[in-house]
Amino acid sequence: MAKNSGAFAVNDRINHEMYGPGTITDLSQQRTTIEFDTNGRHKFMTSMVQLERSDVAAPTKPVRAARAKKTAGTAAKKTAGTVAKKTAGTAAKKTAGTAAKKTKTKK
Repeated sequence: MAKNSGAFAVNDRINHEMYGPGTITDLSQQRTTIEFDTNGRHKFMTSMVQLERSDVAAPTKPVRAARAKKTAGTAAKKTAGTVAKKTAGTAAKKTAGTAAKKTKTKK
């Protein structure tokens, strides 16, 4: 394994003894960040990491579907439902509080 990671650049394909093939995503004098094909992202001390160049092509990442946007009608329904729930809860608390006060005053 080549120990001189200074010979590498960002977006270079490499192979690591433990984690396998990956792509260098960030490189500085202190740290080297590598996105491995099957083992996620890892950071290494540049002076300690042992890498070798790789001819293995990077896998294609699946395209994520765009999230559906909320329509004005959906937002209005949620707001109306929330207001109705809060109003009903407040009314129930007021009724219970009034009943408790009436029983205390009767004694």
